[in-house]
Amino acid sequence: MKKVISMVALLVLCTSALAGCVSTDSESVNAKVDSSSSAVDTKAEETQAETEAEKQVEEQILWEHDGVKVTLKGVEKNDGFMGGYEVKFAIESTSANNYKLSTDSFSINDYSISTFLYTEILAGKKANDSISIYKSTLEENDIDRIEKLEFVLSLLNSDTYDTVKSETINISLG
Repeated sequence: MKKVISMVALLVLCTSALAGCVSTDSESVNAKVDSSSSAVDTKAEETQAETEAEKQVEEQILWEHDGVKVTLKGVEKNDGFMGGYEVKFAIESTSANNYKLSTDSFSINDYSISTFLYTEILAGKKANDSISIYKSTLEENDIDRIEKLEFVLSLLNSDTYDTVKSETINISLG
């Protein structure tokens, strides 16, 4: 009985703690309202820069090895909680082997950042995955515009985790 009461108390505590983290729509709207024209101009410039970043990447095959093809699908603005961008990939396997795909040593405009991609690709299957680049990471590194992405893409044996292929990928968003 003590365990049940403890679990109920813990559930109530967690629920009330989470309730304090939620903002209402009216709070968000009130925080964003600004009547100055410079704020409107700045927002328009940000929107234009974000649109340019999304247009700069065309779908391209990054590499193929042992029946595994990795395609860059694009770089898209992420309007979620953390903001920033998503680097989207499509992975396709025509191989009889299961693999894992991972990234390492990721950099934007020659600034190393901490992010990752780790995907399991089953034999004969397809997968879609992405790398998140958070708005705070861009701000911390004074990156206004993503011009260049560089990372190591590794294909690993799913059973042994041995590296099958590893290659540095450079993407210019120029």
